Amino acid sequence: MSGRTGPPGAQARRRQRRWDGLESWRMKGVLTVLPSLIHLSLLLFAIGLCVFLWDVHYGVAIPVVLVTTIAAGAYFACTILPLIDRYCPYGTVLSRLYKQFSSEYSQSVRDSGKQDETTSRALHWMIVNCETPRSVDVALQSLAGAEHGLPHEILERCDTWSLIRQRMELINATGEESDLARLLYKRALESHLETRTSSGKLRHKQEGTEQLVTLVLGVQACINSIIYKALEQHRLLDSNISILEQCLLIGPRLLRFECDVNITDSRIYSEFPLSRFSLNDYSSYIRTNMQRSEAIAESLTQLLEQHMNGGIEMEPTQHAALCTSLVVLLSCKMATDSSVTVQYILRLIRAYSSQSNNIPEYTYIGIKGRDAADDLNQSTLALLLGAMAAINTSCFVKDSPCFSRPLLRLTTRSRMSMECVVELAWQYLLSIVYPGTSLFNTRYYMRHGGFHLLVKAKVYHLSLEDCTLVRGLMLEVNSSGYSHPDEPSNGCFAHHLQEFTNALTPNPDLDAIPFPLWTCLGILPHMVYKVKYLQPTPDSYVLTVKILSWDSKTEDVMRFYELMRYCPFPKASPRLIDLLSTSGVFTQLINLLEDEDTFRQAFAIGQIWLFFNMSIQAPDRTSDAMNKLETILLEYPGYKKELGGQEVVVDDLESRLSELLRHGDDFGHTWRGHRNIYLFRILELMLQQRCTPLFSRIAYVYELEDVAENLRGIKSFVNLEEEKLDQPCGDNADPGDLIPVGDDPPTTSPNA
Repeated sequence: MSGRTGPPGAQARRRQRRWDGLESWRMKGVLTVLPSLIHLSLLLFAIGLCVFLWDVHYGVAIPVVLVTTIAAGAYFACTILPLIDRYCPYGTVLSRLYKQFSSEYSQSVRDSGKQDETTSRALHWMIVNCETPRSVDVALQSLAGAEHGLPHEILERCDTWSLIRQRMELINATGEESDLARLLYKRALESHLETRTSSGKLRHKQEGTEQLVTLVLGVQACINSIIYKALEQHRLLDSNISILEQCLLIGPRLLRFECDVNITDSRIYSEFPLSRFSLNDYSSYIRTNMQRSEAIAESLTQLLEQHMNGGIEMEPTQHAALCTSLVVLLSCKMATDSSVTVQYILRLIRAYSSQSNNIPEYTYIGIKGRDAADDLNQSTLALLLGAMAAINTSCFVKDSPCFSRPLLRLTTRSRMSMECVVELAWQYLLSIVYPGTSLFNTRYYMRHGGFHLLVKAKVYHLSLEDCTLVRGLMLEVNSSGYSHPDEPSNGCFAHHLQEFTNALTPNPDLDAIPFPLWTCLGILPHMVYKVKYLQPTPDSYVLTVKILSWDSKTEDVMRFYELMRYCPFPKASPRLIDLLSTSGVFTQLINLLEDEDTFRQAFAIGQIWLFFNMSIQAPDRTSDAMNKLETILLEYPGYKKELGGQEVVVDDLESRLSELLRHGDDFGHTWRGHRNIYLFRILELMLQQRCTPLFSRIAYVYELEDVAENLRGIKSFVNLEEEKLDQPCGDNADPGDLIPVGDDPPTTSPNA
């Protein structure tokens, strides 16, 4: 820097004057034009060279003329094209000067912010290419302001909606920032509907369909992202390509033709313009599309069968997308007629069970190993069985983070069932596409769905071979490395117990129990998990006591003591007394009094004491039901129908039970803990009714410290007939029909 003399203030003034001179004399424009002068001189030189060579030698001049013409044409094209297309990446000095001095161009480059294909591509690029998670979060959260007209196909290719759901599940539940992020993600998922319609609204909108539509479109977007990638591989058969293309419209087809919820998706709605056809034509068209849905389900099942048999090669994500499409397509049928779905499930179970060991060595399955293929197939079957259990037995399905369920919703029970199925399908698909981010509990849904299938074997017309395959599948999954089920089993277990009771009603002889029900008898106790209170029906209670009084000491039977641990003590009711009279369970209990097993004696003493106490505590002992109970109790040895006779028997039973529990260390059984807890509950009740101080022994307190308060002492008495759960016993029971029993059950009747 020359001339830097004098004080700093003077230097600054001189520098500013020189800069002002550069601007006033347009130095920047002159420097910009200089390259153009060089280009012009080069062009003139090339023209002169061409003229000179033309007179000297044609053979030399022609190549030079061609090169000069091409170069000049390219230069002029780079000058003109930016004037035609404002986003053309090419340009010259002349085109830049035009843009600089053109006010029309300056106004045209101002973006209006319209949500069109450009917006979708910009978001797609950020989601796919940004390495910073925060940038991806910003792109996903920006969809909270999405409006109709934003192309959804581009966003589906990167599975945007599943990524939003995944972010919602990973958000920390504390802090204002997390609440704001959760709200933005929730609005972004809800805006998915806006992008799928031309006006942002449902056509012929029905009340209570918002959650179903959001779930269906969300899982459909995840399916589409997988199918788009599969179609780009160009390694599929033409028939498989046709099936995959049909899967792109599974969700909209379900909403329109099965649920009567129409979305103005052009690919679906344009197939049938309502204004051109009469009502009869429309009805015929609906029937045709229902038949087409059945054909699609058949094609999907065949493709899955071939993959399970090892006949075709398929990526795990493609397999999961096909299975999810099948479940979504059949979700409406599951909610109305489960027997239709059972046939598809059985076909896939047979295909899995019949798979051979000679899987092709160089296929994807062969490279990744047989275990990975088995895990995938087991998860697929668990999804289908879990969907059946979710609809028919109120099997637990984790609530979607997309929305919070209000206590009262204006929707039908069948739609709520479909929501559970679609949500379960989405969880399964995410667990395959994004391993480790969404936990799909294969063992849990396999156990509950398989139990429902076996206990309804007669209803679903399952053969002995089918039952054997289902049982083998359940045993295989239970012996695998899956973690212990962590979902609660409150509502669904009560339903399973009632299903099992209803299935045994035509065959009360436990010695002649059919094979499917025998399998269910062994599975049922294993399904008690995170249950702190179980309120059975009178039928279920009597059946449980009968099983425990049965002359069988197998581990499966002994596990039923765990059920009694969570059951309240029954009050006298007409139905319960009728069952005691006809089942012969009281006689079995009397026979157990002389059993060699000390604990079985204690159990029989406790149950007999409960029945005698039931008679003593009855408010009206002159009713027909109480007279029938009195007749049953007369079977007890030494009891006579006389004044104070029942009290004498009760005192004797209390003494015998106390003596046996005093020597509890002699029981020595594997399931001693559950057995002792139930007996200590009965002993606690005895002491409370005598106003005796409770538990002077620390061991008693230790056994009962984890028991719920409403199962302790007098508070545990419940009329099983009046306060039982209002559970449907039909084949197509809905979760909406069930009142789940939580950790703290209501103190009043659920039906009140």
